[in-house]
Amino acid sequence: MFQNGYPADKRFYFICDHEFLKKRGMGHMLPWPWTMGTKQYERAGYIQVGASVAELAGKIGLDPMALEKTVEEHNIHAKSGVDPYFGRGASVFNRMLGDPSVGKVNPNLGPIATGPFVALQIVPATLGTATGLATDTSGRVLNVDAAPIDGLYACGNDATSLMRGLYPGAGITIGPGIVFAYRAVNAITNTGRNSGAEQIR
Repeated sequence: MFQNGYPADKRFYFICDHEFLKKRGMGHMLPWPWTMGTKQYERAGYIQVGASVAELAGKIGLDPMALEKTVEEHNIHAKSGVDPYFGRGASVFNRMLGDPSVGKVNPNLGPIATGPFVALQIVPATLGTATGLATDTSGRVLNVDAAPIDGLYACGNDATSLMRGLYPGAGITIGPGIVFAYRAVNAITNTGRNSGAEQIR
């Protein structure tokens, strides 16, 4: 988004059709029957809805012909199963989270075909941290010389992420947090046994 004009240009939208919205929901809108209609979300300005792709384009400030062409290209990619722009469905992880009923070729690519059509504005947000305190395998915090600081430990989101800036899935910080908390406690316990009471910070 930032490489393509954001924040000066805020016209970034998630666009889907009625069938997608009904089956999967979108943002705060839960799938049917938990969300029975879109009117309240339209009135609140949360989404924009158009009977056609061209009508939707007008509501979100896009050129109708350009959006129609984009949707047409997307549908061609959905049929072929190859996404040349974003690589959706290119990895095993993507496909595992996909829906086989969407597309026989690529479970991450389905057509945008059945009106009314819906647009939800997309904005960047912070999901989690990718950096933190550098630690060793016992959870001891390291100084600028990569030497452990006596009595100082870190784990979870306070420590540098094992994913190195990537976020492969929900809860990815939980496992490392548990493991390094366990290792830190073991290190603290062993240090205490060997050298008396250690001051923990």
